[in-house]
Amino acid sequence: MRTDRYRKQEIEARKRRRRNALLVVILLLIAAVTAEVWTLLTMTSIDQRFTRNVERGLYAGWSLDADETQLQTDGRITDTSFIDAEYDAVSEYMNRKYKDDELADLAKEYTSALKSCRSAARQFDPASDFNKFWAAFSEPYGRRVRALYKLYRGEYGLDLSSDAYSEETEYLLSQGWLLETLSGLTFHNTDRDGINTFFASIRNDSGRDIDYLNIDVELLDKAGKSVETSSIYLTDIPAGGVIPLRFISTSDKVVSYRISSETASFKKSAETGQ
Repeated sequence: MRTDRYRKQEIEARKRRRRNALLVVILLLIAAVTAEVWTLLTMTSIDQRFTRNVERGLYAGWSLDADETQLQTDGRITDTSFIDAEYDAVSEYMNRKYKDDELADLAKEYTSALKSCRSAARQFDPASDFNKFWAAFSEPYGRRVRALYKLYRGEYGLDLSSDAYSEETEYLLSQGWLLETLSGLTFHNTDRDGINTFFASIRNDSGRDIDYLNIDVELLDKAGKSVETSSIYLTDIPAGGVIPLRFISTSDKVVSYRISSETASFKKSAETGQ
């Protein structure tokens, strides 16, 4: 009788140990799933917060007396405080993990461009030595504009619909479209009677009619020095239209070219005035 009782107690103890072990496994699984869900929610939140802070930084920069539309009105940037405002808004999101891989790449490109813009402005004062400043600033500034354009077009939640900054938004989007469209563009050329004609074409897939488009080109010798300049200027380009691009060179020293500046302006909507 006593042996039977002990045997029953041992069986019950084994059952309890199995139940406890199973409970531990279940709790571990629940903890793992909870951690994974929390990670995904946190990453999603970071994605959303980053985009909101990009918008906040842009609006903060555009609220300053001198913003990036200086390029449109004055032909040069003499104050880069708008870059500092954007940097302050997104600096905490550098080197963070994002749920969307493409957004992560754009965030890295945007924040890296801002850092390089700030570095160029610290190295060269745009108000006293604009040429050296622009030589260092223009490349990362273009990367910033393209990254913002992709963020906006990629439907990551970058709104930019504030009426207070419609002019700045239009400028940013037109420049972003042009930079993105010209990236990787190659001009072909023909030489006839000492005149070298370079030609290419792009399509106006911006979804907007374009008021004007201006592209300045430096023509370079074999040492990479500028020996001639040319430009492309077109107006009244309809949405969806093919845009022929042409420029010429008359120097026999020219072996290559470099786009030195580009700008475009969308036509204002007859209904909205924007």
